[in-house]
Amino acid sequence: TLYPNPSSTTVSITAPENIVSDVTVSTMLGERVFSKSNVTGTTQFSTATLPIGQYIVKISNNNGTSNQILQVIR
Repeated sequence: TLYPNPSSTTVSITAPENIVSDVTVSTMLGERVFSKSNVTGTTQFSTATLPIGQYIVKISNNNGTSNQILQVIR
């Protein structure tokens, strides 16, 4: 789960319950802007310094990979 979306300051990313996940946020061109491994529960990151636009949020675990689009606004 990714919220709030769109975001202007901080985004919370919730991994599936009781599953260790890796989270990566990248630009649409593939440049990584945030990465965190071994996430259980919820992690947060700041979007305040990111340029306005769309980003790909990738959550990976043993069950597969989920991609979501994050919209950064001001």
